[in-house]
Parts: sequence; structure tokens; C-alpha cells
Amino acid sequence: MMQLKKVLAVTLVLGALGLTGCEKEPAKIVSAQLLTDIDRGSGNFSRVLEICLDHPVAIKSPYYHTMQLVTNDGYELKGSSWLRHAASDPNNNCQLRNVYLYLGKDDPPGSRQLIDQFVRPGNIKELKLELFAEEPQTGREKPMSSKTFRNI
Repeated sequence: MMQLKKVLAVTLVLGALGLTGCEKEPAKIVSAQLLTDIDRGSGNFSRVLEICLDHPVAIKSPYYHTMQLVTNDGYELKGSSWLRHAASDPNNNCQLRNVYLYLGKDDPPGSRQLIDQFVRPGNIKELKLELFAEEPQTGREKPMSSKTFRNI
């Protein structure tokens, strides 16, 4: 019985050490802004969120983020997605996210037009970003970084 306890204790310690070795490098959200000058006439990139971290995203270590935006007019937009390594600019700390991609199946028809109308620089009352190592499953996971921007 004593031998089994020792084996179990050693297994738990080694397992804990192995798990910490696989952890992603912590990242912090540094800045965010809404860009409207990325689009070259298509209309698909007229609203782009630039999220800057303290370091570039590594090739095999994407981060999951959530976004909550409230405009001065009371329009709210929530969404989430992965922040992945930028192959075209691997040393860039910033990620460009098309705001329209935050729309989901539960958003009402005409939401794209609401983004065009309300989500613009100078009209963002609050933008909350949270960064996670993995996609949250329960909603109780603590983000590795969280930042709220006001009046952008």
C-alpha cells in the first residue's frame, strides 16, 4: 500500500511538471483601435479591429480572445475567435480582425448595416478584450489578459 502511494505521488508530480512545460507563453493586450482605412473598395474590410499584444503570436501557439463592444448609441457587439500567427508578417505584435466576422448566427438580420452605422472611430464607448490560452469551455476560466478601452 505504501509503495502504491509513492508511485502515485511521483506520477502526480511528474504529470504536473509535464503540464507546465506545455503551457503557452503568457501574453498581454497592449492596445486596440478601430481602423476604417484598410478597405480598398470591396466593403468587406471597412471595419477592422487592430489588437496589439506584447509579443507576436508564435507559430504553434494561437490565443483565443473574446470581444465586447458598446457604442455611444447603445449598439452592442460580442464575439470571439482565435488569434493566430501572422505568416505574412511574423514579427508584428498586432492582429487585424474584421469586425464583421464577430457576427454570429444568433445576430439579427441587418447586423452588418448596424456595424456600418454605429461601429466607427470616436463612437466606441467601451471595448473589452480578453485573451485566453485556449477556448473557454465553462465561462469560468480566468483570462491571461483582460483590458477595457474607453472612448475610442
